[in-house]
Amino acid sequence: MTDTISKRVGDIASTYGTDTIFILGKGPSADLVRPEVFAGSLVIALNDAERIAPADITLFHEDWV
Repeated sequence: MTDTISKRVGDIASTYGTDTIFILGKGPSADLVRPEVFAGSLVIALNDAERIAPADITLFHEDWV
């Protein structure tokens, strides 16, 4: 299953015009990063990290999702 997710994310990422990719988590340090830092980049948010900054892709891993 992990290989399938990795391939799908890779396929989506290859359609973006940038090679700058951020993977955004929800640790306390994420709150210290200004959202404009992510401008022009591909942002992949884990769980509900898109609450911190807008994300292009969000990945969840939980039985209830």
